[in-house]
Amino acid sequence: MTYRPNVTGTELTASRWALVGGFWIYQTLSGANLVNSELVVKNATGSLEYRIRIANASTIQKFWQAPITTVNTYELQWRLATSTYYTPVCKNPPNRLDDTGNWNNILEAILFTGDRYDTDTLTVTASTPAEATTWFNIGCAGTVLAKLALNRHTDATKSAQVTTTRDQRQAMLKMYTSDVCNSGDALTVTGTPLRWWSATGLTSKAIAVYSNEARWTADGALCLDTHRLDGTPDDRTAQIADACQRANRPVPPPCADVTTSWDFRTESQAH
Repeated sequence: MTYRPNVTGTELTASRWALVGGFWIYQTLSGANLVNSELVVKNATGSLEYRIRIANASTIQKFWQAPITTVNTYELQWRLATSTYYTPVCKNPPNRLDDTGNWNNILEAILFTGDRYDTDTLTVTASTPAEATTWFNIGCAGTVLAKLALNRHTDATKSAQVTTTRDQRQAMLKMYTSDVCNSGDALTVTGTPLRWWSATGLTSKAIAVYSNEARWTADGALCLDTHRLDGTPDDRTAQIADACQRANRPVPPPCADVTTSWDFRTESQAH
């Protein structure tokens, strides 16, 4: 049977009109009733077709910012339409407990509408449902999209306690990805411990930190002390200098020299 998929906020539903006993009725599937159904995804010409299978649906993942309620998550698997072999969509799961919060089902993803992103420039290109239209995002556990959603820095997950502007959402995107010079370069690695505070009073989970890192805005790092990867095998000193040169801006100065406003500040375990 063919249903039309729809994501409203963070909830996936499937609906269709069906003739039952001589009457047309509107049928809707959601939650566990979606398990084993497939989303059909085609390229622009229709010559290539994929199927995304919903292997599980849960409502146990909690938000990291108030109110600490739960959000819908989905375990997704994909295959070519011509194949019977499924591959997990979320293949790089985080630790169940990481530096930012708790992940309950580490192979599941959050689906959400209302925001869109340019992954080449690491920018927010839409921040309202009117701008994003019917597009929705798949944010695997551990990824920056899921972190934005769980920190209520998306339209779909905002709350009365946490409302954010596009610039604030983009500043969080820059912070998590360590796009220091607003060049579109993600100068970090998965699993790097990080603690942050926002100018609006939000904070991440408390972890041991040793070094001030940076202050962040929608344009990248306003200032930089000790980068989160300094002195590690993944040191990014040369890459930061190269990214700033390509962006035609200097490497950010030490934070003691900067007094202008910022959206987030970060500390790390770099020495």
